[in-house]
Amino acid sequence: MNESLNDSKTFMFVLTHKCNLHCTYCYQNHAMRDSHSMEFGFVKEKIEEAFRTGSAKKFYFDFIGGEVFTEWPLFKKICEWIVSKERPIPYAITVSTNGTLITEEIKEWMRRH
Repeated sequence: MNESLNDSKTFMFVLTHKCNLHCTYCYQNHAMRDSHSMEFGFVKEKIEEAFRTGSAKKFYFDFIGGEVFTEWPLFKKICEWIVSKERPIPYAITVSTNGTLITEEIKEWMRRH
């Protein structure tokens, strides 16, 4: 049975404005391409709030950027924190990437998780 859109909720986090490419067609405004990245505490607070107050049947935590993997240690820390706890609502973690920064370490970590 397919879930309807009303059964799930997506939380989108612009993890960083940084990007290793400068594509003219990019949806990100070039003025936003600064070094700003989200703080772990902020993301943690918003995800905890979602689980505390949410009523959807499934959550999607979508991480976008800039290029998310310019902040690999932060992304990894967030994901490992999310899965380290028992959660009352099923969830999925997604990431949007241009793919150019995916190392063997990242590939192996993604396979395991």
